[in-house]
Amino acid sequence: MIKKALLTLTALATIAAGSTTAKAAAPQSSIYPDAMVVDEIDRAADVVYIKTCTGLVYSFEGVEDWMIGDLAAVIMDDNGTPDNVKDDIILTVKYAGYID
Repeated sequence: MIKKALLTLTALATIAAGSTTAKAAAPQSSIYPDAMVVDEIDRAADVVYIKTCTGLVYSFEGVEDWMIGDLAAVIMDDNGTPDNVKDDIILTVKYAGYID
């Protein structure tokens, strides 16, 4: 009887150990460069709005001496969602010139 109980417990433990599922790894974010044009400036809120060549608008704080028409070289983070650019994050932004 004890032997049968031990075999049953061993079998159950083996099944339980084998049935655990590994959690899916969180998607890793990737960084990429981009170039954008300053489209709008909100001096009161200290926010600069920059636009990609495809029309997506991102923003960052720190109006300083940015002007509409300035070119911005940016390093972006895809936020772990490579198929969705709407949640991408600006990591760094640098002045890259002016377009009239």
